[in-house]
Amino acid sequence: MTLIPTLSRYYGTLFKTTMGSVRLASSKKNFVRFDPELSKGAKIIIPISFSRYIVDNNISVKKAREYDDFLGAIFERTSYLLHSGIISRVDVLATGDLQRINWDNSLVDKVEQHFFNTHKAILSEQSHTYKWDEWIEVKGKDFFEEKYRNIVDRSRAGSDWHTLMLKTQNSLKIGSSTEQSLEYQRREYAAVSMMDEYSHLVYAGPMSVAWAYLYSKYFDLPIFSQAKFEKAGSENQYIPGYDAEQITRMLLSNVKQILTSPSFPPGGKEKLIDEMTSLFYTYGHFSHNKAGVSNETGKDAPVSFKCK
Repeated sequence: MTLIPTLSRYYGTLFKTTMGSVRLASSKKNFVRFDPELSKGAKIIIPISFSRYIVDNNISVKKAREYDDFLGAIFERTSYLLHSGIISRVDVLATGDLQRINWDNSLVDKVEQHFFNTHKAILSEQSHTYKWDEWIEVKGKDFFEEKYRNIVDRSRAGSDWHTLMLKTQNSLKIGSSTEQSLEYQRREYAAVSMMDEYSHLVYAGPMSVAWAYLYSKYFDLPIFSQAKFEKAGSENQYIPGYDAEQITRMLLSNVKQILTSPSFPPGGKEKLIDEMTSLFYTYGHFSHNKAGVSNETGKDAPVSFKCK
């Protein structure tokens, strides 16, 4: 099928056409890019996933080195932006206490200690660094439990959200059991639903489909901005404005061919849908047009999708 190279060439760049992105130089060898870009005066929160340190229930030396380089580059740049007055706040949220749902306490303590020891100096240059339980306490434990119960109710077995949580578990291998994975995800999303004081949530990874669903149903959430670690010399392949309409038609035609083709593997179709869903909600304007679910009432509101 000749459409596959075309699709792979443009798939990851289509919705970056008018958004732009800030290339953030962190060293001569590598740089960090935030996508979407951080706005002037932004208040950001950076949740830190500890799972990227782990292989076979222990810290991987290779993965830890790569991940620490990535995190270090992010923190160096946010420190610069903060102290230059370009952004106004940077809070770092270490999620070790949340991982106690999935891991033994000894492993959580080991990874958490590694993280804080490795990044102690640069973390002191951010606005504040919280451990998970500490952040929940500051925001209000009763308020958090209320959010959690609301999400449990909305993600009951058989619901669309429940289905997407199971997809996320299967793709990211969250938890050793379905029950652990659902508990982890629901508590994670409850915390995100309390982050309305921030303008951006910076995350060192893509948005999962279950996280995307959260963004489609709740408003006043921070803009999801993915941090990307790229090698120096690589170039962002943004689509010129005059090509965007033609490429959009080409992409939609190619996607339709794939989804209707009887010869394309069902697993491939499902993965494509999941990836497209994540892209739509990552770059959609949900948090700005206030579409979604009222955090107070939990009632559905019409969702309109607008690209920036």
